[in-house]
Amino acid sequence: MHNKFALVLVCTLFSCLLSTLNVSAQSSSSNHNLIYLECSKITPETYGAVLTRLKNDANIELGEVCVPAHVITLRIKSGNNNATQLVESFKTKTNGIDIGEIKILSDFNDAKFMERCSAARYGR
Repeated sequence: MHNKFALVLVCTLFSCLLSTLNVSAQSSSSNHNLIYLECSKITPETYGAVLTRLKNDANIELGEVCVPAHVITLRIKSGNNNATQLVESFKTKTNGIDIGEIKILSDFNDAKFMERCSAARYGR
């Protein structure tokens, strides 16, 4: 009986470890499908216009947006990983919408995105 309990406990712990590693691997690989951008003049209205323009785009979609911090993410839908080409496509598709200067934030990740957003929302 004691051996069965130990075996179940070991299997449960091993299963938990595998699921944790799987989630960790998924989140790090999903960051490879994101491009972080600064759009210096994005507003709630222009965000809505961008969202509408990208609604049926085959290559990219709008991800997280933090209007007060002027940062957005683009999610890559296609196999094209060339960030420069995708950003140029984004600029072309949003031409005429005044979202200001668009810069790639190449050193960004989810944590930096949230830090900047939080700081902007709380006036820091």
